[in-house]
Amino acid sequence: MSELPTGQPPGAPPSSRQMAQLTRRQGVQQAPGTPILDDGLGVKLVPTDALDPEQACSAVLAAYLQSLEFFVNNSAAVSSPPGVAQRFKFQQVFDEWPEADRELPYPCATVQAADPMYEHHSLVPTPVDGTFGLYDAAGATKGTVLWKTAELSAVFQIDVWTRTVPRREAVIARMQSAFAPEEGTARVMLTGTPVYWNLPVRASLAENAIRRIDEPEPVYSHERRAIVRVRAEVDVVDLRCASLLDVGYRLTLGTGAELDAGETES
Repeated sequence: MSELPTGQPPGAPPSSRQMAQLTRRQGVQQAPGTPILDDGLGVKLVPTDALDPEQACSAVLAAYLQSLEFFVNNSAAVSSPPGVAQRFKFQQVFDEWPEADRELPYPCATVQAADPMYEHHSLVPTPVDGTFGLYDAAGATKGTVLWKTAELSAVFQIDVWTRTVPRREAVIARMQSAFAPEEGTARVMLTGTPVYWNLPVRASLAENAIRRIDEPEPVYSHERRAIVRVRAEVDVVDLRCASLLDVGYRLTLGTGAELDAGETES
């Protein structure tokens, strides 16, 4: 059986000496817990104040819900000419569960993430097309690019708080068209938030999306509630320093004649 240069047969576990060599780079002893990276290929993150993907989705969904308009129709029969519908919007959309002693501004809603899943989109991180230099800050790091590392898919629970049954039903009736506003798709694409690179958020109604809550306690307090479950998806990215390529090329003018055209950066 042939042996490795270290004197060990193939497949043998590395010796303590080999492991020690892995923790050294350029003759410098690395501290425990230091990532073992190929020279020059380490991640060079750019400090930012960007939100995490879950917060970004929550903020986008809250802004979308705040913009929706709901309609309470008159009590006339469906076959009768429709009357003037009463229009209303959410007074406020919270990004967390309201405190017990807080007086709610009805109608309102809360948005909370549940069961987030991070799915790798590729074997390795990949740069996002069209983002090279897009987020370079004046006087700061130059040559940045967004790198996509995964995709977030999370079910967000939207709690709806109203004072009357007609208003609750109006909100529920609007959800189908709100999350499937055009033909050919069963989801809505929402403009992203500037604090997460303006990346679009894809949102659709989840399975068993709507549930009415008619328990005695909220009903006695003249509160009508419902739960709407929405699945939101967004790319998981971070801002890194790009690796610039030095490209050299030569022009052939004829037999035995070449012209060095120099180097350019791209």
